Amino acid sequence: MKPTLYEQLGIIIPGSILMFGLVLYYPELKLLTTKDAFSVGELGLFVLIAYAAGHLVAAIANALEKVFWWNGMPSDWVTHDPPALLSTEQVENLRTKSGHAPEDHDCKNGRI
Repeated sequence: MKPTLYEQLGIIIPGSILMFGLVLYYPELKLLTTKDAFSVGELGLFVLIAYAAGHLVAAIANALEKVFWWNGMPSDWVTHDPPALLSTEQVENLRTKSGHAPEDHDCKNGRI
């Protein structure tokens, strides 16, 4: 599967923010940012480091997501068994309108 521009920017932008934050926090890291202009090679090196840092940020965020949403994602709360947010009729109506039969849903994860 080919990565999309959205996926790539979703990694590079957080990585760039992390890199600039580290440069501000640790002045000795101003190796690339002390000049007024970047060369093509320096820009490429920064993007490469930002890409790696972005993957690190994404990995930490994914781990925190599992800890923070230990009870399941809020989008899954609607169809938990037993229903907590909707009545049983509303959950069944949602399942029929979404095209999923009751036997097709995963009760443990609350997915319809």
